[in-house]
Amino acid sequence: MVDVPFALGRPVADLSRVESVFSIGPESWGISTYWVPSALLPRELAAPGPVENLVRTLADSAGITLEYDWRAFSAIGADIGDADILGVPAGSPLLVREGVSCTPDGEPVLYVRRRIQGERARFVLNFRDPGPPLPRTPTSPA
Repeated sequence: MVDVPFALGRPVADLSRVESVFSIGPESWGISTYWVPSALLPRELAAPGPVENLVRTLADSAGITLEYDWRAFSAIGADIGDADILGVPAGSPLLVREGVSCTPDGEPVLYVRRRIQGERARFVLNFRDPGPPLPRTPTSPA
């Protein structure tokens, strides 16, 4: 796991941790753990309760724009706590996506570690710009 205070360039005493669970229908699909500077933590994130988009709420409250700095992917077995929340046996495969978001000038502001049930996760990375559609080729005479 990443050294969060180092990744955010702040002492641990200046950071707050926020946990969230995202669900589709009645089922929990993933858990996100966020670390942010305590001074930027808006009141609506300091108390338990539903928040539609935690990152957008944080950015809007602080008056900042956030951009991805880096993201990494790995796999782990669910620990007892994550397994209980996700309704899976301990040791079940989880996909982990973690990384830092920063301001446009590069100041790290948020670290996220998201755990998603392995059998429910799929990431697609598109590396090529699709550009304009290819011209249709004439059909050959019969």
